Amino acid sequence: PLKEKYESLFKVAHGGKRNLYHLFFEEGVCLNKEHGVLSYITPDTYFSGNDTLALREFLIKHVTISTIVHYTEKDKVFDNVTQAVAVITMITEKASMKSSFEIIGKESKSIINYSCLTKEAKYVFKSDNIVVTKMKQSQLTFGDVTKSYKGDVNLGLKKSYFVEEQYPATLPLVRGIQISQYGYAKGREYCYKKALTKDETNKERIVLQEVANMGLQQRIKATILKNVICGDSCNLVYSKDETISNFVVLAVLNSKAVNYYFKYYNQTNHVPIGELRKIPFPKVPKKENGLLANFVAKALVTKQKDDVLKIMGKIDIIVYHLYGLTYDEVLIVDPETPITREEYEAYKLV
Repeated sequence: PLKEKYESLFKVAHGGKRNLYHLFFEEGVCLNKEHGVLSYITPDTYFSGNDTLALREFLIKHVTISTIVHYTEKDKVFDNVTQAVAVITMITEKASMKSSFEIIGKESKSIINYSCLTKEAKYVFKSDNIVVTKMKQSQLTFGDVTKSYKGDVNLGLKKSYFVEEQYPATLPLVRGIQISQYGYAKGREYCYKKALTKDETNKERIVLQEVANMGLQQRIKATILKNVICGDSCNLVYSKDETISNFVVLAVLNSKAVNYYFKYYNQTNHVPIGELRKIPFPKVPKKENGLLANFVAKALVTKQKDDVLKIMGKIDIIVYHLYGLTYDEVLIVDPETPITREEYEAYKLV
C-alpha cells in the first residue's frame, strides 16, 4: 500500500523490485551531517543489477565510500541467514572522481575507482578480474546470436487455463523448477493453447530457469524442449544465427564459464533475460561447432547422471578454450575442477 508513497519520497525507490534497506540508505544519508560517517550492515545485493541501479547512482552522487567488507553465503555471518552481507562505511560528501574505495573479502580485495563508475557501465560495484576481462574480448553476445524472452504465459494471471488432464487443445505446462542441465522432469499440468499471445511452441527452444537462488553453485540450468508451454518462471532462447545451432548455444549457456560470468555480476535470485543477452558469446570454429553439437545430443538423451557429468566436463574444456582461458584461469572459475592441467592443455583449438 505504501509503494506509491515511497516512490514519491525516495529517489532510490525506482526501477526493479522494492526493498526497504534501499530506503534506509537514502534516509540515513539525508539525516547525516555533512562529513558525517555512516555505516550499515545490509544484503550485498546492491553491488550490481538493474534493481539497485538507482541506489548505486544515489550513493555515487552523495557519499564518499571508504570501504565495503563483503561476506559471502559461505561465511555465515548470522546463524539463521544464508544471505551474503556487506558492511559499508561512507562519509556524507560528494566523492572526487579521483577517489577509490576497497571491497574486502575473506580471500580477496578489489579497488573500485570512481572514475570507472559511469552510467553506461551501470555503476557496478565490481572491478573486472582476469577471467571476466578475457571473456569480454569476445566480439559477440548472446543477444547477438539468439532471440530470447521470458516464458509463454504468466503463471499467476493464466491459472484458469491450467488443467491436470491432457486434451487436444492443451500442451504440457513447464515451470522453471522442472528444468535441469540437459534434463526436464515431466509434470502433471497442462495449459490450453488459447492462453498464448504468441505461439512458438512448435519450435525447438532452449528453456532455462528464470528463478535461481544466488547461493546456488550452478545458477544457469537449461535444456531443449518442443511442444510445451512454459511459464514465466522460465526463460526461452533460440538461435537466430544459421551457423550456430541451438545445441551449440545450449552447450555454451550451460558451461561453468558462462555460469561464473553471470554470477560475477548478478546479485538477485533471478536470471533476468536482459542480463543473459549481454553475456559474451565466443567465436566457435567448425571443429568445435561439431563437437559441441554431438556432446549436447548425447547429454540430452543420456539417463545416467554420472555419464551426463562426464559429457559436461568435456563441453567445459572446449568452452574454456573458446573464451581463451588458461588452466590457471579455469581454477578461478572452478577451484575444484576435476580437469587436470595435462588434460586441459592437451586440447588444442584449430
